[in-house]
Amino acid sequence: MKKILLLTTCLFLLLPLLAKADMGPKPSMTFNFIYETPNAPKIISGQLFYCLDDTCQKTEALEEMGPQRFECQPEQNSCFSMTYGYFPDKRQKIAITFEDKIRESAVFTTNNFDSFFDVYVYGDDLKLNDKLKIKETTSLKKLGRSLPFFQLPNILFTIIIELLLISLLFWRALSKKIFLSVLFANIISLTIFWGILYLGLLLPNISKLINLFYLELLIFIFEGLFIYWFNQKNISPIKALAISFLLNVCSFLSGLILFPFLI
Repeated sequence: MKKILLLTTCLFLLLPLLAKADMGPKPSMTFNFIYETPNAPKIISGQLFYCLDDTCQKTEALEEMGPQRFECQPEQNSCFSMTYGYFPDKRQKIAITFEDKIRESAVFTTNNFDSFFDVYVYGDDLKLNDKLKIKETTSLKKLGRSLPFFQLPNILFTIIIELLLISLLFWRALSKKIFLSVLFANIISLTIFWGILYLGLLLPNISKLINLFYLELLIFIFEGLFIYWFNQKNISPIKALAISFLLNVCSFLSGLILFPFLI
């Protein structure tokens, strides 16, 4: 028990890293640029903005944290956005810095978990100057990555990491009930977590980081109580919660290390 509490205390100090270590599914948008001008200016960088008013004069830029980001691949004439959750029907726009000028898109929305857009780049036409015409091209085929089956590797990764950890923690006296309680707790919590993100069931008017924190807190508490309920005769509630915290932190830190190689 002292060993678990000591490890839990040490890992608690690493909490600032957790936002960077999420291995779960995340909504994305892919932008493919099509040039309607003889001289195709090179893409330098870009940004995604959320509209804060009806005219989209007031905006908030997508904050980069962990896997959440907006980045461009100039050699592929494309940009890519990933976040912890796009709010359904949320008005947004992109601003792309080309080698000749900055161009903004019209305001658009998306309701898909993964969305794909064609962005038309115009030249010096006065009516379209500095504007990007944007058209969604999302199809069922393109949505394949976001379907539940394609998220199994991430889910299995988390389950395997936590089962290995619980085996190491109790390597001298690992009971079948503790092992199974960790397994079932992960299956249930990851299914709910993935479903919430997939359906976009986040709290409105709250930052995505806060939404993620609430989700992770609920998962930590649920898994701890589930482990305790499954093993009431063998462990205390505090120990069960400590085990849950330790397993979740370690699986997140594993994600932090491996994430760059898995995207």
